[in-house]
Amino acid sequence: MLYEELFFRKTSVQLIKYKKQYLYIQGDLTMATQMIIRLEPNLKNKVSQLAKAEGKNLSELVRELLEKYTKERDMSAYIDNLWDKIGQNLAKNNISESDIEKAIKQVRSKSA
Repeated sequence: MLYEELFFRKTSVQLIKYKKQYLYIQGDLTMATQMIIRLEPNLKNKVSQLAKAEGKNLSELVRELLEKYTKERDMSAYIDNLWDKIGQNLAKNNISESDIEKAIKQVRSKSA
């Protein structure tokens, strides 16, 4: 092990000894798993500069982007959000369950 953990893991800040120096680390050291990706050097440099300008490191920026990407493409969350919007619109327009049932019956009787 490269470091010696000196503070217990359940806190959000840890004091570790790494190469004879004591460092404070925010977050859980066991959280991360590595992912290797290949980038053109220019892209890596640009992204690193953008991350630095935001006060982040490259790993933090990539994690945020991947979280946003998966959140935007999570179909079940999208559908849940859609149902919430429909419910809000129905409540806003004072449309009741019986109003919906009447509309369904009307549409079905016209198409029969």
